[in-house]
Amino acid sequence: MNNRVSSNILPKLLRAAAQGAADLQASDLVALEVGDVMGITDWFLIASSSNVRQVRRVAEEIESAVKKSGGEGPIRIEGLEEAKWILMDFGIFVVHVFHKETRDFYDIERLWSDVPRVRFDVDGQPTNLSRGTVKVRFGFTCRGSSDIAIEDFGQLCESLETFNFDSIWLPETMLGGSFDPIVALSHAAARTEKLKIGSHMVLPGRDPFRLAKELAHLDRMSNGRLLLIAVLGLPDDREIAAQGVERPERGAMLAEIIPLLRRLWSGETVSCEGGYYKLLEARVDLLPKQKPLEIWLGGTVPSALRRAGELGDGYIPGLSTPEEGRQKKQQVEEAAQEFGRIMDPEHFGVNLSYSRVPLSSAARESLRIRRPDVEPETLVPTSSAALSEAIDQWIAAGYSKFLLRPMEPPSNWHEELERLASDVLGMQT
Repeated sequence: MNNRVSSNILPKLLRAAAQGAADLQASDLVALEVGDVMGITDWFLIASSSNVRQVRRVAEEIESAVKKSGGEGPIRIEGLEEAKWILMDFGIFVVHVFHKETRDFYDIERLWSDVPRVRFDVDGQPTNLSRGTVKVRFGFTCRGSSDIAIEDFGQLCESLETFNFDSIWLPETMLGGSFDPIVALSHAAARTEKLKIGSHMVLPGRDPFRLAKELAHLDRMSNGRLLLIAVLGLPDDREIAAQGVERPERGAMLAEIIPLLRRLWSGETVSCEGGYYKLLEARVDLLPKQKPLEIWLGGTVPSALRRAGELGDGYIPGLSTPEEGRQKKQQVEEAAQEFGRIMDPEHFGVNLSYSRVPLSSAARESLRIRRPDVEPETLVPTSSAALSEAIDQWIAAGYSKFLLRPMEPPSNWHEELERLASDVLGMQT
């Protein structure tokens, strides 16, 4: 029996229903994905309670939870009077709330034993949710001193590990207060044991041998936890001047340095004289723990998508909608095929900003400057429910690695991370 869902997304309202049932101590919560064998609904959610009164209360709480999450009440309800088997039809899913003895008698899970299923723990969180072989992971992005004092960065990383986030990410800029990624990620590695450490790292302007050595050592000292997204740098004259490069040359420099890094990380002794970099019998003695140490690429313009397909181990778009992300993913995969490569379906991620409140005028203006063609709320969800829906949409578009960040820093980071963990980590697989 296949007991894990394959490619469909566990609906937001069904998750809310499961949470509502769990809040009233309903037992043996399970969702059955019946859409492929039934034409009237996609899912069954099954729950049990020990007495008739509690069966009714669970049904009422499920209806309330669905409505609070933005859904409508059930299309029909059956069995309320006797309350041994209450059926609640919400359209895309049907809830069955049983008295325990009635559930044991009818044993409808056995009747649907061949369909994929998701079980929920006592807190209403899915325990065996899967989407084929693709793992859903949630990391967190820290923008530097605009988010938190550098002295408090280590505590932030410890909190992320405590709440079971997958990774911490540092975007690099030359100016503007971002933390130096090599220094700060070394500190993060020392403060944690399992948290992965990642950076959107600016490569043009760096010496390839020194960078290869530094990153190899960091990967070794972190026990193989280093993650890398190579970026060109911001398209700002001051940033480019601080990089020490010419703006039109950055793409070519990136395309030249990535193969050099990989050769050095393989243990090869490298001699070369390219358009931008020269090495003479250069060899990194201490190699990365990860084999290979992967390099993802980002971008949205056609040249960046093509470069990601040619050179990237993964891809992460810029500020985009899920539908735009779906189209860009397809373009990257097509480019990879042109170069005789296949992109790992695990290796598509997204930077996703969110807000707890309606966007401020400053935030809206910032988003409109970057994307004047899209409503800001389409790009940045502004509630827990909207964040969950956005994640579902990105997963449906083929993305499974999420780098989350609040639009504006909260007053208490520990509390915000605890709340965010409650919002999203039930979807982590």
